[in-house]
Amino acid sequence: EQRGIGRLTLSNTRELGAALVDGEKVDLRVWVDSRNYKGWTKLGLI
Repeated sequence: EQRGIGRLTLSNTRELGAALVDGEKVDLRVWVDSRNYKGWTKLGLI
């Protein structure tokens, strides 16, 4: 189960997203919007 915690704008083309996974792990990803890539970075569990 994954529940969104929040998002933080880093720049015009990047955003940090955080989600709680299984009630105990935090998934941090960066949204990238550039000419070469558009989407979330790979899973980053803490």
